[in-house]
Amino acid sequence: MKIDVSIVTINFNSSAHTIRFVDSVRKYCTLSYEIIVVDNGSDYENTRMLDCFEEFDDVRVIFTGKNNGFALGRL
Repeated sequence: MKIDVSIVTINFNSSAHTIRFVDSVRKYCTLSYEIIVVDNGSDYENTRMLDCFEEFDDVRVIFTGKNNGFALGRL
């Protein structure tokens, strides 16, 4: 499948906001897309919340294991 746009977002202990963001993209985006969530060392509860994306083929979560700050979170 051809992807028109890659959407990358950084998460650090804000998984509820990230989930709402991804839901909004999935609902309203009319382009072919992939979503990449980079988790910058969130606590256990927040990283477990991101497990909900495992069932989606259009969302990939990368866990860095530490907070590298926003600039380095882009991988």
